[in-house]
Amino acid sequence: MEQGFATTSTVVFVLLQIETVKFALDWQRRLSAEGGRTFITAFYKTAFIANSPYADEFRGLGEAATEAKLAQLKKPYTKWRSGAWKVVTARNRLLKLYNMFGPAVFLDPTWAVCNLVRGRSRSFVAVWDQLDAFMKSNKPALPCPLKAKDTVVTILTVLGGKPIGDHIKEFLDSVPPRPNARHTA
Repeated sequence: MEQGFATTSTVVFVLLQIETVKFALDWQRRLSAEGGRTFITAFYKTAFIANSPYADEFRGLGEAATEAKLAQLKKPYTKWRSGAWKVVTARNRLLKLYNMFGPAVFLDPTWAVCNLVRGRSRSFVAVWDQLDAFMKSNKPALPCPLKAKDTVVTILTVLGGKPIGDHIKEFLDSVPPRPNARHTA
């Protein structure tokens, strides 16, 4: 029974990591598109209105009343947005890890978004940025991404079955790691 839970939770974890990378890619595309900043601001406001502890206070309000309520709740909104921003930053960090090291990062719970939001030392991002710069300028020989992809697909096929393995392979084929990608976090 315990082995089945561990297998299922590993499969679910990897699928969540993939969805997180998809979200980060979409977020970066939207941010870099014309009107991206406006979209992001509207996204945060809409999410706060729908999903914050203050959501009930917005029910049934028109546009003007909603804006007035947001102005009233400026301090809690700013605090909420800061927390949401940290999650978005963590998603971008996972994307950066994927681009740097390939699909093997999906297997390690160390790189779960909840762990990338907090629990890191102050120097974590600075060290990471130095590592990224070193890798880009020195291009060290790393394990072949194709082998890593095949290994991850095989592991997930064994754990989750052929449909899961096919889904993972489709993602890895359509969104291969891009070591030289520019990141926002």
